[in-house]
Amino acid sequence: MHHTILARSTRIAAAAALLLVLRATGAIAQAAPASCSGNAKEGGSMKVHGYEVAYASTDDSAGTTLEGVVVVRAPREFRSIPAPHSHPAAWGQRSIGGGTVGPLWIGHEGSTNTVWIDSLNVPLGSDNVLLVQVDSHGALHIDGKARIAARVRLPSVCDDAGQQRYEMFSDTLWSRFQKEPRMRAFLSQVTCRVLRTSDSTYAGRCTAADDRTVALLLLRPPANRHTGRWFGTQARIFGAGGDTSDVVDWGTFAPAFVDVGRPDSTFSWCWCRVVRAQIDNVGLEFDVDPQRSIPPNRDDLLIAERTRDYFTVSTRWNRHSDRDRAVSYCPPNALSRTLFCAMYAAAVSVRGDYFLGRAGAAVRGAIQAAAPNRYRHPLDGFNNDSTVDFDTFRRTLDNAVRRLQAAISHGGGI
Repeated sequence: MHHTILARSTRIAAAAALLLVLRATGAIAQAAPASCSGNAKEGGSMKVHGYEVAYASTDDSAGTTLEGVVVVRAPREFRSIPAPHSHPAAWGQRSIGGGTVGPLWIGHEGSTNTVWIDSLNVPLGSDNVLLVQVDSHGALHIDGKARIAARVRLPSVCDDAGQQRYEMFSDTLWSRFQKEPRMRAFLSQVTCRVLRTSDSTYAGRCTAADDRTVALLLLRPPANRHTGRWFGTQARIFGAGGDTSDVVDWGTFAPAFVDVGRPDSTFSWCWCRVVRAQIDNVGLEFDVDPQRSIPPNRDDLLIAERTRDYFTVSTRWNRHSDRDRAVSYCPPNALSRTLFCAMYAAAVSVRGDYFLGRAGAAVRGAIQAAAPNRYRHPLDGFNNDSTVDFDTFRRTLDNAVRRLQAAISHGGGI
């Protein structure tokens, strides 16, 4: 559950500050490591594998101890807003180390193990990491807390190794982020924003936290925008994700849907959970967690079984799929069908729609097990592979059915 803590529209800022460090007195310093001897209160802000991180640390002759770390997911526009010259008045003369992310001053008070975000204070308790998300309206959400190993051994700045120290620090943080399940889930989330272009059309994109665009979306709202299923079209993106550098995979335009306002809300792009959704007059914004896959159900199993059972004899198998895109026409009364069209017909007969869901994932997994890493588009590549005979084809579909049976019985993955 996300809790809106602070909303802001714009921040009046006088100077850009990419790496500001707050020392114990609150003065501004460079984001550099401490001196070689003695103890020093340090902090700063930096990018860790594309993610915005503010931190406070204590350095001594043996290494660095992380006191507090704040990971921020925010739109690029928000992060480009410069920070004010001075730290918030609420900080007073507290001993705080930290840095800035966009217009936010973020610091950690070691004596109370409290994170300060401007004038907002958030106690960390027994944790040392705070996860923060900023939406497209500038509203701040506390997403959760975590704990990582605090001690870091790094080269001393006396060794003239400032850049080496920075890179090692970044890599060490990233490694520890990935080891903590709560953080791994936070960093893997994808944010989708679709803007209202007409009463019946919303268009936009989905981006990872490091600004990579992963999909384009065109959606139409249901009668009740707040508690229904939005249908439309998605396209997969390869590339950096900037407005002029998107590389569209034209072969993967596909039907799409996203649920809003339901406890089991699903996004078909990843067949995973929607963890937050917000609708206003401007558009729809929602976050999904690709690590929270939707578990298969009896409908998925029935789709896989009907697909397998359709291919009773080899003459019913159309081995020449000419499908070059995810959206394709399948004749309803064909004498033979491709693998995709057999699954399509099964999905329509079972659920009344054309989404293959977890049945599709099970078949693709079975195909990979039979012929690993051989097909860019598994359903069509496997279907058209002249080295695959009918017995292999049937065994692969049997394997997909078994995968779904096991996942439903034991609650595991496909």
